[in-house]
Amino acid sequence: MIAWALVPVAPFFPVESTRLDAPVALVLALTAFGCGRTELELETGLGSSAPAAASAPAAAGPAGSKVVLFGGLNPGVSFPDAIENETWTFDGARWAQVAVAHPPPARYEAAMATLGDRVVLFGGYDGSVPLGDTWAFDGASWTELSISNPPPARAVAGMGALP
Repeated sequence: MIAWALVPVAPFFPVESTRLDAPVALVLALTAFGCGRTELELETGLGSSAPAAASAPAAAGPAGSKVVLFGGLNPGVSFPDAIENETWTFDGARWAQVAVAHPPPARYEAAMATLGDRVVLFGGYDGSVPLGDTWAFDGASWTELSISNPPPARAVAGMGALP
């Protein structure tokens, strides 16, 4: 069960004991700064397999085996058609689009983090209003979660994985 709670936290300081290797960390950094396909191709040498997604949330996937990326903006398409709802994974060597029957609605600037054996997605922006829905991805499918007392809708938020 997932429940939202407001928790006071200490200031964030980067930790050196990250579990992500260099290519995965590079992808997360590029995604966080809103790079699209061209920048990912240049920085990673992954060619056209890289997703065209700026402002897309990414998180380590279940069991830390892959990075999961959802949605974002396609810099090669005019707004509002640029808003994506694609799910991608990265294994440290190549990107793969995941065929998902019922993905969350298209969004960008959402928050995403690993929680147990799932990746949790919250909020984002659909081009008109901030979103307040919560979704979980198990590596194959997305499920919208019914959460009591969720935080207010928001975009450009952050989430972190629990140790």
